[in-house]
Amino acid sequence: MTIEFAIELTLLLKPPTIINLPMSCEIPENVETESLLYTVSVTDPTNDSVTCTLVAASSIYFLQSGSTQFETEIYVRGNQDFVYDTQKQYTIDLVCKDLRRSDSSYFYVYLLRNMPPSFTNLQAKTTVSAQAVVAGQDIYTITSVDPESYNVQYTMTSSSATPPFTINQNTGAISLSRSIETELEIGYELFISLSDGRNTVASRTLSVRIIVSYSPPEGAVYFGVDMSSGLITSLVDIDYETIPYKTFLLTITGSDSLMVDTTNITLNIQNVNEPPKFTKKNYAFSATENSGGTVLQNPYYQFTEEDGDSVKFSIDCGTETGLLDIDSSTGFLSYSIDYDLDVVGTASQLICQVHITDNEYTDTAFLNITILDENDNAPVFQQNEYTFFVTSISSVGTDIGNVEATDKDIGVYGNIIYHLAQEDINSGLFSVSVDGFISSKQSLENIIPGTIFNLTVYAVDSGGNEHTTLVYIVIPDTEIATNNYRDIIYYKTFFSFSPNMAWFVPLMMVLMITACVVLHTIYKGYCTCSKTEKKQKKKYPKYRKRKTAIEM
Repeated sequence: MTIEFAIELTLLLKPPTIINLPMSCEIPENVETESLLYTVSVTDPTNDSVTCTLVAASSIYFLQSGSTQFETEIYVRGNQDFVYDTQKQYTIDLVCKDLRRSDSSYFYVYLLRNMPPSFTNLQAKTTVSAQAVVAGQDIYTITSVDPESYNVQYTMTSSSATPPFTINQNTGAISLSRSIETELEIGYELFISLSDGRNTVASRTLSVRIIVSYSPPEGAVYFGVDMSSGLITSLVDIDYETIPYKTFLLTITGSDSLMVDTTNITLNIQNVNEPPKFTKKNYAFSATENSGGTVLQNPYYQFTEEDGDSVKFSIDCGTETGLLDIDSSTGFLSYSIDYDLDVVGTASQLICQVHITDNEYTDTAFLNITILDENDNAPVFQQNEYTFFVTSISSVGTDIGNVEATDKDIGVYGNIIYHLAQEDINSGLFSVSVDGFISSKQSLENIIPGTIFNLTVYAVDSGGNEHTTLVYIVIPDTEIATNNYRDIIYYKTFFSFSPNMAWFVPLMMVLMITACVVLHTIYKGYCTCSKTEKKQKKKYPKYRKRKTAIEM
């Protein structure tokens, strides 16, 4: 037998060896998760595969291959509910073997007693205000520590069967489960317990004091309490006419580090007279001049009178105060006199103050009224009729005479222009200027001396009002040498007047086509001429008499 063979035989007969047992570890009795306890290392002379197993099957521990060929890991299963007082130590018997030989050893597990958690901020007390918190708002958070750093849970009970509080079992936050505005109790005792799943800490107390409560709860909207000074103040404008409640009960709790006291305060809302107020301060409108008693435009005053009291209106327009009246109950304005801007000195603009009062308080608004002129006067001629003389030798454009009308309107409505009636058959011979001067438009040399023309002259103001007057233009018989008028008047017939023939012939042609119209026109022309002749004879009787004498 050679030395080499002897060595090889020796190795084959040598078993694997567990090189790091026996050993031990400590685990907390309330271990919850699957945990690695230890890694077993094995050597084998021939480098064969080595398998380690538990000698006795276990529901608590198990083995698992390690990261290398000769390592085996020992694990404890999770949630084993170890109890330190029942069993403090466990022995794990394991064996490691290759294809021929084996080695065995032990691993020891020692339990550590679970230490209970503890509160860090109880016992304690806190306060809440009914007006400052709402449902869901946190009012206090419980804090604690656990030596094993396990998750802890909180539970809560109370001295009241239905406390308005709830606790988050994981975070310890205590919050309102409902509004406490209507709570009548001055405080609550909350009892909080703590558990890490194995140890439960005896409950600790949190005293909650409600420092302000309201009945009805709407009082929190209207009033606030400064807890450092005890001063009660209104939070919003309080109006007796609109507030739904007239009485509020405030329950206020005060405390120091040891003692607590409570008092009730009743607040009664008293009604006071509130002034009427113009919500719009400035008004403006226009009105047309008119007779006394005429009601002007409604200003549509905007004001408030929260008490519902009756109000009265009055007006102050300074030096023009007497020009307007005001209805004290409605504020409607009317002219107190016949308001006429054509009267010199009458104001065309009124600046007034309108006052409103409930007999105790008064408020003022401002009113700007523009008075508009009305075309309430027509032009009036100074004479009902005018007579002018012009010789037949006068040149075209010669001023024959002047008519004049006056208009009582001041301003643009007092401007007057003149024109001739378009229907006058004589309007083609004469014209009137816009300022009332009558002149000839054509030569009068063919007019028979003694002819009298009658014209209708209109005076029209810029607003369309008008007045008329009659104008007689006389062509007297003239001695050219002496330029003296003779007492004889020659009446020229229609057909002897050459200008008439210039238009009469075309007219006759039209009349032949429209016979009915011609007959009516002739009849109307005859009546018109007869009336004119009578007026001439009545107006100039001396000419009529002399003509009669000559004819005789």
